[in-house]
Amino acid sequence: MIISTVTAANYLHRAKVMARSVKRHMPDAKVVVCLVEKDMIQDAVNVPWFDEIVLAKDLGIPHFPQLMLKYNVLEAICAVVTLFYSFLLNRFPSEKYFIHLDSDVQVMNRFDDLIRALDEKPIVLTPHFINSDYFNFTTTRYGVYNAGFSAIRRSGEAKRFVHWWGERSYDLGFVDYIHFANQKWLDLAPGFFDVCSFQHPGYNMAFWNIHERNLEYQDGRYLTNGLPVCFFHYSNSWIQNYLEGSPDPGSPLYQMVSAYLLESIELGQYAISKTPWSYNYFDHGGTVESIRNQVRSNPGLAFKLPDPFKGSHHSLLSDDVFGLQALVNQLWVAAENGGNLPLSANRYHVGPWENFRLIHLDGDRIALQSLANHKYVTAEHGGEGELIANRDHIGSWETFQLLDYGEGRSALKSIANDKFVTVESEGPCTLLPNATEVGLNQLFYISKL
Repeated sequence: MIISTVTAANYLHRAKVMARSVKRHMPDAKVVVCLVEKDMIQDAVNVPWFDEIVLAKDLGIPHFPQLMLKYNVLEAICAVVTLFYSFLLNRFPSEKYFIHLDSDVQVMNRFDDLIRALDEKPIVLTPHFINSDYFNFTTTRYGVYNAGFSAIRRSGEAKRFVHWWGERSYDLGFVDYIHFANQKWLDLAPGFFDVCSFQHPGYNMAFWNIHERNLEYQDGRYLTNGLPVCFFHYSNSWIQNYLEGSPDPGSPLYQMVSAYLLESIELGQYAISKTPWSYNYFDHGGTVESIRNQVRSNPGLAFKLPDPFKGSHHSLLSDDVFGLQALVNQLWVAAENGGNLPLSANRYHVGPWENFRLIHLDGDRIALQSLANHKYVTAEHGGEGELIANRDHIGSWETFQLLDYGEGRSALKSIANDKFVTVESEGPCTLLPNATEVGLNQLFYISKL
Protein backbone atom coordinates (compact mmCIF):
# COMPACT_ATOMS: atom_id res chain seq x y z
CA MET A 1 0.00 0.00 0.00
CA ILE A 2 1.28 3.45 -0.97
CA ILE A 3 0.04 6.46 0.99
CA SER A 4 1.04 9.72 -0.64
CA THR A 5 0.78 13.38 0.14
CA VAL A 6 1.76 16.60 -1.62
CA THR A 7 2.90 19.64 0.33
CA ALA A 8 4.81 22.90 0.24
CA ALA A 9 7.46 23.66 2.85
CA ASN A 10 5.11 25.62 5.11
CA TYR A 11 2.94 22.52 5.69
CA LEU A 12 5.81 20.08 6.12
CA HIS A 13 5.19 19.76 9.88
CA ARG A 14 1.66 18.59 9.09
CA ALA A 15 2.95 16.07 6.56
CA LYS A 16 5.19 14.70 9.31
CA VAL A 17 2.23 14.32 11.66
CA MET A 18 0.30 12.55 8.92
CA ALA A 19 3.18 10.21 8.08
CA ARG A 20 3.87 9.34 11.69
CA SER A 21 0.20 8.55 12.24
CA VAL A 22 0.26 6.22 9.20
CA LYS A 23 3.27 4.35 10.57
CA ARG A 24 1.65 4.13 13.99
CA HIS A 25 -1.40 2.27 12.66
CA MET A 26 -0.16 0.74 9.38
CA PRO A 27 3.60 0.26 9.72
CA ASP A 28 3.84 -1.75 6.50
CA ALA A 29 2.42 1.07 4.36
CA LYS A 30 4.91 3.12 2.33
CA VAL A 31 4.61 6.89 2.78
CA VAL A 32 5.74 8.87 -0.27
CA VAL A 33 5.84 12.67 -0.10
CA CYS A 34 6.00 15.15 -2.96
CA LEU A 35 7.45 18.56 -2.08
CA VAL A 36 6.34 21.45 -4.31
CA GLU A 37 9.40 23.66 -3.91
CA LYS A 38 12.28 24.58 -6.20
CA ASP A 39 14.83 22.73 -4.04
CA MET A 40 14.81 20.15 -1.29
CA ILE A 41 14.81 21.70 2.17
CA GLN A 42 16.71 20.39 5.15
CA ASP A 43 13.59 19.80 7.26
CA ALA A 44 12.33 17.30 4.66
CA VAL A 45 15.49 15.16 4.71
CA ASN A 46 15.86 12.04 6.88
CA VAL A 47 12.32 12.16 8.27
CA PRO A 48 11.90 8.67 9.74
CA TRP A 49 8.25 8.32 8.65
CA PHE A 50 8.88 9.28 5.01
CA ASP A 51 9.84 6.25 2.94
CA GLU A 52 10.55 8.51 -0.03
CA ILE A 53 10.38 12.20 -0.81
CA VAL A 54 10.53 13.66 -4.30
CA LEU A 55 10.45 17.18 -5.67
CA ALA A 56 7.45 17.95 -7.87
CA LYS A 57 9.76 19.26 -10.59
CA ASP A 58 11.24 15.73 -10.87
CA LEU A 59 7.93 13.97 -11.58
CA GLY A 60 8.26 14.41 -15.33
CA ILE A 61 5.28 16.78 -15.58
CA PRO A 62 5.36 18.55 -18.97
CA HIS A 63 6.24 22.26 -18.88
CA PHE A 64 6.41 22.15 -15.10
CA PRO A 65 7.86 25.68 -14.55
CA GLN A 66 5.05 27.15 -16.64
CA LEU A 67 2.50 25.28 -14.51
CA MET A 68 3.99 26.75 -11.33
CA LEU A 69 3.91 30.24 -12.78
CA LYS A 70 0.22 29.90 -13.63
CA TYR A 71 -0.99 28.55 -10.28
CA ASN A 72 -0.84 29.82 -6.72
CA VAL A 73 0.37 27.45 -4.00
CA LEU A 74 -3.01 25.82 -3.30
CA GLU A 75 -3.80 25.33 -6.97
CA ALA A 76 -0.31 23.99 -7.68
CA ILE A 77 -0.46 21.44 -4.88
CA CYS A 78 -3.91 20.27 -5.98
CA ALA A 79 -2.75 19.91 -9.59
CA VAL A 80 0.30 17.91 -8.54
CA VAL A 81 -1.89 15.60 -6.41
CA THR A 82 -3.65 14.34 -9.53
CA LEU A 83 -0.41 14.04 -11.54
CA PHE A 84 1.47 12.32 -8.71
CA TYR A 85 -0.68 9.21 -9.12
CA SER A 86 0.80 8.47 -12.57
CA PHE A 87 4.33 8.79 -11.19
CA LEU A 88 3.55 6.44 -8.31
CA LEU A 89 1.95 3.80 -10.52
CA ASN A 90 5.18 3.66 -12.54
CA ARG A 91 7.52 4.01 -9.56
CA PHE A 92 5.93 1.11 -7.62
CA PRO A 93 4.85 -1.49 -10.21
CA SER A 94 4.27 -4.23 -7.63
CA GLU A 95 1.97 -2.15 -5.41
CA LYS A 96 -1.78 -2.63 -5.71
CA TYR A 97 -3.33 0.14 -3.58
CA PHE A 98 -2.58 3.87 -3.81
CA ILE A 99 -4.12 6.32 -1.35
CA HIS A 100 -3.78 10.10 -1.33
CA LEU A 101 -4.14 11.98 1.96
CA ASP A 102 -3.79 15.73 2.30
CA SER A 103 -0.93 16.75 4.56
CA ASP A 104 -3.37 18.07 7.20
CA VAL A 105 -4.79 14.59 7.87
CA GLN A 106 -4.17 12.46 10.95
CA VAL A 107 -4.69 8.71 10.69
CA MET A 108 -6.32 7.15 13.75
CA ASN A 109 -6.99 3.56 12.73
CA ARG A 110 -6.22 0.97 10.09
CA PHE A 111 -7.80 1.28 6.64
CA ASP A 112 -9.26 -2.24 6.51
CA ASP A 113 -12.74 -1.09 5.39
CA LEU A 114 -11.19 1.02 2.66
CA ILE A 115 -9.18 -1.90 1.29
CA ARG A 116 -12.34 -4.01 1.15
CA ALA A 117 -14.04 -1.19 -0.77
CA LEU A 118 -11.09 -1.01 -3.19
CA ASP A 119 -11.30 -4.74 -3.80
CA GLU A 120 -14.85 -4.17 -5.04
CA LYS A 121 -14.34 -0.88 -6.92
CA PRO A 122 -11.12 0.50 -8.46
CA ILE A 123 -11.73 4.11 -7.37
CA VAL A 124 -12.90 5.32 -3.96
CA LEU A 125 -13.98 8.88 -3.11
CA THR A 126 -15.56 10.34 0.02
CA PRO A 127 -18.45 12.82 -0.17
CA HIS A 128 -18.37 15.87 2.06
CA PHE A 129 -21.67 14.75 3.60
CA ILE A 130 -23.25 11.33 3.99
CA ASN A 131 -26.56 12.28 5.58
CA SER A 132 -29.10 14.18 3.47
CA ASP A 133 -30.73 15.53 6.63
CA TYR A 134 -27.57 17.53 7.32
CA PHE A 135 -26.91 18.63 3.74
CA ASN A 136 -25.02 21.92 3.44
CA PHE A 137 -25.41 24.07 0.34
CA THR A 138 -21.69 24.81 0.31
CA THR A 139 -21.47 21.55 -1.62
CA THR A 140 -22.70 23.40 -4.69
CA ARG A 141 -19.71 25.73 -4.31
CA TYR A 142 -16.97 23.27 -3.35
CA GLY A 143 -18.14 20.02 -4.90
CA VAL A 144 -19.74 16.75 -3.82
CA TYR A 145 -16.46 14.96 -3.03
CA ASN A 146 -13.50 16.12 -0.99
CA ALA A 147 -10.21 15.87 -2.91
CA GLY A 148 -8.18 15.71 0.30
CA PHE A 149 -8.65 11.95 0.05
CA SER A 150 -8.82 9.58 -2.88
CA ALA A 151 -7.83 5.98 -3.40
CA ILE A 152 -7.31 3.71 -6.39
CA ARG A 153 -6.59 0.04 -7.03
CA ARG A 154 -4.15 -0.64 -9.85
CA SER A 155 -6.31 -1.27 -12.91
CA GLY A 156 -6.99 0.06 -16.37
CA GLU A 157 -10.04 1.88 -15.06
CA ALA A 158 -8.03 3.63 -12.32
CA LYS A 159 -5.33 4.64 -14.82
CA ARG A 160 -7.96 6.15 -17.11
CA PHE A 161 -9.43 8.03 -14.15
CA VAL A 162 -6.14 9.56 -12.96
CA HIS A 163 -5.24 10.52 -16.54
CA TRP A 164 -8.62 12.23 -16.99
CA TRP A 165 -8.44 13.98 -13.61
CA GLY A 166 -4.83 15.01 -14.15
CA GLU A 167 -5.51 16.56 -17.56
CA ARG A 168 -8.28 18.75 -16.17
CA SER A 169 -6.36 19.78 -13.07
CA TYR A 170 -3.32 20.61 -15.22
CA ASP A 171 -5.25 22.95 -17.51
CA LEU A 172 -8.14 24.18 -15.36
CA GLY A 173 -7.18 23.76 -11.72
CA PHE A 174 -8.03 27.28 -10.62
CA VAL A 175 -9.67 28.15 -7.32
CA ASP A 176 -12.70 29.97 -8.66
CA TYR A 177 -16.48 29.64 -8.69
CA ILE A 178 -16.38 27.03 -11.45
CA HIS A 179 -13.53 24.66 -10.62
CA PHE A 180 -12.27 24.94 -7.02
CA ALA A 181 -8.86 23.55 -8.00
CA ASN A 182 -8.95 19.79 -8.62
CA GLN A 183 -12.02 19.13 -6.50
CA LYS A 184 -15.16 19.91 -8.47
CA TRP A 185 -13.99 17.73 -11.36
CA LEU A 186 -14.71 14.79 -9.05
CA ASP A 187 -18.44 15.54 -9.29
CA LEU A 188 -18.27 14.14 -12.82
CA ALA A 189 -16.18 11.06 -12.04
CA PRO A 190 -19.01 8.64 -11.05
CA GLY A 191 -20.67 9.26 -14.42
CA PHE A 192 -17.53 8.32 -16.33
CA PHE A 193 -15.78 5.73 -14.12
CA ASP A 194 -16.49 2.86 -11.74
CA VAL A 195 -16.41 4.86 -8.50
CA CYS A 196 -17.30 3.87 -4.95
CA SER A 197 -18.85 6.75 -3.04
CA PHE A 198 -17.52 5.64 0.34
CA GLN A 199 -19.85 6.57 3.19
CA HIS A 200 -18.07 5.18 6.22
CA PRO A 201 -18.36 8.05 8.76
CA GLY A 202 -14.86 7.44 10.12
CA TYR A 203 -13.14 8.35 6.85
CA ASN A 204 -12.52 12.01 6.08
CA MET A 205 -14.22 13.27 9.20
CA ALA A 206 -13.70 17.03 9.19
CA PHE A 207 -15.07 20.39 10.29
CA TRP A 208 -17.55 20.47 7.38
CA ASN A 209 -19.28 17.24 8.41
CA ILE A 210 -18.73 17.06 12.15
CA HIS A 211 -22.34 18.13 12.72
CA GLU A 212 -23.56 14.84 11.22
CA ARG A 213 -21.08 12.57 13.03
CA ASN A 214 -21.20 11.95 16.76
CA LEU A 215 -17.65 11.76 18.16
CA GLU A 216 -16.95 9.59 21.23
CA TYR A 217 -13.89 8.25 22.99
CA GLN A 218 -14.19 4.69 24.25
CA ASP A 219 -11.64 2.12 25.32
CA GLY A 220 -8.69 4.14 24.06
CA ARG A 221 -10.01 4.96 20.58
CA TYR A 222 -12.24 7.50 18.89
CA LEU A 223 -15.57 6.44 17.44
CA THR A 224 -18.08 8.25 15.25
CA ASN A 225 -21.63 7.01 14.89
CA GLY A 226 -20.42 3.80 16.55
CA LEU A 227 -17.61 3.13 14.03
CA PRO A 228 -13.85 3.79 14.37
CA VAL A 229 -12.52 7.16 13.28
CA CYS A 230 -9.92 6.17 10.70
CA PHE A 231 -8.70 9.64 9.84
CA PHE A 232 -9.58 13.23 10.69
CA HIS A 233 -9.00 16.01 8.15
CA TYR A 234 -7.88 19.19 9.91
CA SER A 235 -7.96 22.75 8.63
CA ASN A 236 -5.81 25.48 10.09
CA SER A 237 -8.51 28.16 9.90
CA TRP A 238 -11.08 25.81 11.39
CA ILE A 239 -8.79 24.85 14.29
CA GLN A 240 -8.23 28.52 15.10
CA ASN A 241 -11.95 29.32 14.98
CA TYR A 242 -12.76 26.26 17.07
CA LEU A 243 -10.29 27.10 19.82
CA GLU A 244 -11.45 30.72 19.91
CA GLY A 245 -15.08 29.62 20.22
CA SER A 246 -14.95 28.53 23.91
CA PRO A 247 -14.94 24.77 23.26
CA ASP A 248 -15.59 22.27 26.02
CA PRO A 249 -12.15 21.13 27.29
CA GLY A 250 -13.69 17.85 28.38
CA SER A 251 -15.10 16.92 24.97
CA PRO A 252 -13.48 14.23 22.78
CA LEU A 253 -13.13 16.76 19.95
CA TYR A 254 -11.21 19.20 22.14
CA GLN A 255 -8.90 16.45 23.33
CA MET A 256 -8.27 15.28 19.76
CA VAL A 257 -7.58 18.78 18.39
CA SER A 258 -5.31 19.64 21.32
CA ALA A 259 -3.26 16.47 20.84
CA TYR A 260 -2.92 17.22 17.11
CA LEU A 261 -1.72 20.77 17.76
CA LEU A 262 0.85 19.62 20.30
CA GLU A 263 2.21 17.08 17.84
CA SER A 264 2.36 19.72 15.09
CA ILE A 265 4.39 21.97 17.37
CA GLU A 266 6.67 19.08 18.31
CA LEU A 267 7.38 18.38 14.64
CA GLY A 268 8.40 21.91 13.73
CA GLN A 269 5.33 24.09 13.22
CA TYR A 270 6.95 27.26 14.57
CA ALA A 271 10.16 26.74 12.62
CA ILE A 272 8.76 26.06 9.15
CA SER A 273 5.12 27.19 8.92
CA LYS A 274 6.13 30.71 7.83
CA THR A 275 8.41 29.48 5.02
CA PRO A 276 7.53 31.41 1.83
CA TRP A 277 6.66 29.35 -1.22
CA SER A 278 9.69 29.34 -3.51
CA TYR A 279 7.54 29.42 -6.66
CA ASN A 280 6.21 32.81 -5.63
CA TYR A 281 9.57 34.32 -6.63
CA PHE A 282 11.78 34.56 -9.67
CA ASP A 283 15.23 33.10 -9.16
CA HIS A 284 16.76 36.59 -8.91
CA GLY A 285 14.33 37.41 -6.09
CA GLY A 286 11.50 39.42 -7.64
CA THR A 287 7.94 38.34 -6.93
CA VAL A 288 5.82 36.63 -9.59
CA GLU A 289 2.62 38.08 -8.14
CA SER A 290 2.40 40.83 -10.73
CA ILE A 291 2.72 38.42 -13.68
CA ARG A 292 0.65 35.44 -12.45
CA ASN A 293 -2.76 36.91 -13.26
CA GLN A 294 -1.60 37.87 -16.74
CA VAL A 295 -0.27 34.36 -17.34
CA ARG A 296 -3.60 32.86 -16.30
CA SER A 297 -5.41 34.82 -18.99
CA ASN A 298 -2.59 34.53 -21.54
CA PRO A 299 -0.73 31.22 -20.92
CA GLY A 300 1.64 31.86 -23.82
CA LEU A 301 3.49 34.44 -21.71
CA ALA A 302 4.90 31.64 -19.55
CA PHE A 303 6.59 30.10 -22.58
CA LYS A 304 8.68 33.16 -23.48
CA LEU A 305 11.57 31.41 -21.68
CA PRO A 306 12.29 27.67 -21.18
CA ASP A 307 12.19 28.33 -17.43
CA PRO A 308 10.24 31.53 -16.71
CA PHE A 309 11.57 31.65 -13.13
CA LYS A 310 15.03 32.39 -14.51
CA GLY A 311 13.70 35.59 -16.05
CA SER A 312 11.65 38.42 -14.60
CA HIS A 313 8.21 39.97 -14.85
CA HIS A 314 9.30 42.15 -17.70
CA SER A 315 11.43 39.60 -19.55
CA LEU A 316 8.25 37.55 -19.97
CA LEU A 317 6.39 40.55 -21.34
CA SER A 318 9.24 42.05 -23.37
CA ASP A 319 7.54 41.68 -26.76
CA ASP A 320 4.36 43.39 -25.62
CA VAL A 321 3.33 47.03 -25.55
CA PHE A 322 3.33 48.80 -22.19
CA GLY A 323 2.33 52.02 -20.59
CA LEU A 324 4.11 53.62 -17.63
CA GLN A 325 1.90 55.29 -15.05
CA ALA A 326 3.54 57.44 -12.37
CA LEU A 327 2.32 56.79 -8.85
CA VAL A 328 2.96 60.33 -7.71
CA ASN A 329 0.28 61.87 -9.96
CA GLN A 330 -1.41 58.76 -11.50
CA LEU A 331 -0.65 60.12 -15.01
CA TRP A 332 0.77 58.22 -17.98
CA VAL A 333 4.29 58.80 -19.30
CA ALA A 334 4.40 60.20 -22.85
CA ALA A 335 7.18 60.54 -25.41
CA GLU A 336 6.30 64.19 -25.77
CA ASN A 337 5.77 65.60 -29.26
CA GLY A 338 6.14 62.18 -30.83
CA GLY A 339 9.51 61.63 -29.15
CA ASN A 340 11.07 64.96 -30.01
CA LEU A 341 10.76 66.25 -26.44
CA PRO A 342 11.69 64.61 -23.07
CA LEU A 343 9.45 61.98 -21.47
CA SER A 344 6.80 63.47 -19.20
CA ALA A 345 4.20 61.95 -16.85
CA ASN A 346 1.31 64.22 -17.82
CA ARG A 347 -1.36 62.24 -19.72
CA TYR A 348 -4.77 61.20 -18.44
CA HIS A 349 -5.28 58.72 -21.29
CA VAL A 350 -3.12 56.37 -23.34
CA GLY A 351 -2.49 57.12 -26.99
CA PRO A 352 0.34 56.38 -29.46
CA TRP A 353 2.83 58.62 -27.63
CA GLU A 354 2.24 56.65 -24.40
CA ASN A 355 3.11 53.25 -25.92
CA PHE A 356 6.48 51.65 -25.16
CA ARG A 357 8.07 48.30 -25.88
CA LEU A 358 10.12 46.81 -23.06
CA ILE A 359 13.29 45.07 -24.30
CA HIS A 360 14.77 42.43 -21.97
CA LEU A 361 18.57 42.59 -21.97
CA ASP A 362 20.09 40.55 -19.14
CA GLY A 363 18.77 39.67 -15.69
CA ASP A 364 16.75 42.67 -14.52
CA ARG A 365 18.24 45.07 -17.12
CA ILE A 366 15.95 46.44 -19.80
CA ALA A 367 15.66 49.07 -22.51
CA LEU A 368 12.56 51.07 -23.46
CA GLN A 369 11.55 51.73 -27.04
CA SER A 370 9.01 54.43 -27.75
CA LEU A 371 6.44 53.41 -30.35
CA ALA A 372 5.85 57.08 -31.12
CA ASN A 373 9.09 57.18 -33.14
CA HIS A 374 10.57 53.66 -32.61
CA LYS A 375 13.58 55.17 -30.87
CA TYR A 376 15.16 53.97 -27.61
CA VAL A 377 14.80 55.96 -24.42
CA THR A 378 18.13 57.38 -23.22
CA ALA A 379 19.38 59.04 -20.04
CA GLU A 380 20.71 62.08 -21.92
CA HIS A 381 24.29 63.18 -21.21
CA GLY A 382 25.03 60.10 -19.13
CA GLY A 383 22.19 60.79 -16.72
CA GLU A 384 22.70 64.52 -16.37
CA GLY A 385 19.79 65.24 -18.70
CA GLU A 386 16.17 64.19 -18.93
CA LEU A 387 14.93 60.92 -20.42
CA ILE A 388 14.16 61.22 -24.13
CA ALA A 389 13.43 58.70 -26.89
CA ASN A 390 15.97 59.64 -29.55
CA ARG A 391 18.49 56.77 -29.93
CA ASP A 392 18.74 54.15 -32.69
CA HIS A 393 20.88 51.71 -30.67
CA ILE A 394 21.10 50.45 -27.10
CA GLY A 395 24.15 51.38 -25.03
CA SER A 396 24.77 52.08 -21.36
CA TRP A 397 22.76 55.34 -21.46
CA GLU A 398 19.79 53.38 -22.86
CA THR A 399 19.99 50.61 -20.25
CA PHE A 400 17.96 50.59 -17.05
CA GLN A 401 17.62 48.27 -14.10
CA LEU A 402 13.99 47.35 -13.47
CA LEU A 403 13.28 46.76 -9.77
CA ASP A 404 10.11 45.19 -8.40
CA TYR A 405 8.65 46.91 -5.33
CA GLY A 406 5.59 44.67 -5.00
CA GLU A 407 1.89 45.25 -5.64
CA GLY A 408 2.65 45.90 -9.32
CA ARG A 409 4.99 48.81 -8.56
CA SER A 410 8.39 49.18 -10.24
CA ALA A 411 11.32 51.55 -10.18
CA LEU A 412 13.82 52.29 -12.95
CA LYS A 413 17.51 52.83 -12.18
CA SER A 414 19.68 54.32 -14.91
CA ILE A 415 22.84 52.32 -15.57
CA ALA A 416 24.43 55.53 -16.88
CA ASN A 417 24.68 57.13 -13.43
CA ASP A 418 23.27 54.47 -11.04
CA LYS A 419 20.37 56.72 -10.00
CA PHE A 420 16.63 56.17 -9.93
CA VAL A 421 14.36 57.76 -12.50
CA THR A 422 12.27 60.49 -10.89
CA VAL A 423 9.06 62.20 -11.99
CA GLU A 424 9.81 65.87 -11.40
CA SER A 425 7.06 67.48 -9.35
CA GLU A 426 7.34 70.88 -10.97
CA GLY A 427 6.43 71.96 -14.50
CA PRO A 428 5.68 69.33 -17.14
CA CYS A 429 6.61 66.39 -14.84
CA THR A 430 9.57 65.26 -16.93
CA LEU A 431 11.54 62.10 -16.07
CA LEU A 432 15.10 62.55 -14.80
CA PRO A 433 17.53 59.96 -13.29
CA ASN A 434 18.60 61.85 -10.21
CA ALA A 435 17.46 60.02 -7.04
CA THR A 436 19.55 57.85 -4.73
CA GLU A 437 16.51 56.39 -2.94
CA VAL A 438 13.05 55.22 -3.97
CA GLY A 439 9.97 57.11 -2.87
CA LEU A 440 6.61 57.93 -4.40
CA ASN A 441 8.18 60.01 -7.20
CA GLN A 442 10.32 57.05 -8.29
CA LEU A 443 7.57 54.41 -8.57
CA PHE A 444 5.60 53.40 -11.66
CA TYR A 445 2.91 50.97 -12.65
CA ILE A 446 4.11 49.26 -15.83
CA SER A 447 1.03 47.84 -17.48
CA LYS A 448 0.51 45.78 -20.60
CA LEU A 449 -1.70 47.66 -23.07
